[in-house]
Amino acid sequence: MTIVKIETLPDMIYGTRPAHKHTSSVSGLSWQCNSPYCEEMVIPHPSEEGGLPPIIQGREPWKGR
Repeated sequence: MTIVKIETLPDMIYGTRPAHKHTSSVSGLSWQCNSPYCEEMVIPHPSEEGGLPPIIQGREPWKGR
């Protein structure tokens, strides 16, 4: 029997919105995110691989928040 270790990156969940899965373009690992503004699902992880942080609903920069 082979034991496989499943690795993931830290989730980027803020609040109670439904989440979706991103996959890292750097490592191939995945993480959950619930930003309503994500357009790309294959991106570098924000805190672990230098990717851009998700935009949090209620803190949109274009709304001056």
